[in-house]
Amino acid sequence: MSRPLPPMLSVPEKKTAAAELFRDRHFFNSPVFTDLRDARASLSAPNSQTQPPSSSRALLLRYHRLLSSARDDPCAFDDNLAFTWHDAFRPNLKHTSASLRFEKAAVVFNVGAASSRIAAAVDRAAEGGVKEACGEFQRAAGAFRAVGQMMEGEEGTVDMSPEASAMLEQLMLAQAQECCFERALAAGTSPAACSKVARQVRLA
Repeated sequence: MSRPLPPMLSVPEKKTAAAELFRDRHFFNSPVFTDLRDARASLSAPNSQTQPPSSSRALLLRYHRLLSSARDDPCAFDDNLAFTWHDAFRPNLKHTSASLRFEKAAVVFNVGAASSRIAAAVDRAAEGGVKEACGEFQRAAGAFRAVGQMMEGEEGTVDMSPEASAMLEQLMLAQAQECCFERALAAGTSPAACSKVARQVRLA
């Protein structure tokens, strides 16, 4: 009987408060800005923390795309922007900023967190499970690396600092590498090759 695979770690998503994005101007109710406003509202909705991580990630990516498109018209945004995000690991701590860069970094953080939750929930004993989990952990690592780059020179919660982002990136990469090790074992790879993969896991 094969040994049960150990559980993987995931990152909790950050919580946010409602935010008003736009001034009351003639294009306020245009389809583009209405979509953006509704997408932002979905992030702070009461059910936002209970939906499946795949649904959460889809909403986050959609909002990120809309926000990136709208930034070409910065005059559209309210003069008194206030984006509030809580620390993922210490929710009692929060940071409020008018920076669109901070807002986008927080969204990307949650994309990484959702990807890590998807990866951790994968049945790695099923056919293709290890490969799927590995890919999701790599996506999570890429998201956290991007957060660290975006937060250079920005103020925010500790979980989004370049140092914390680098730590989360390495954790996700280590778990992706562990998936590679599991796949090598399942494929009957030679002990020497498995040992090499195991050393890479320790160094990740």
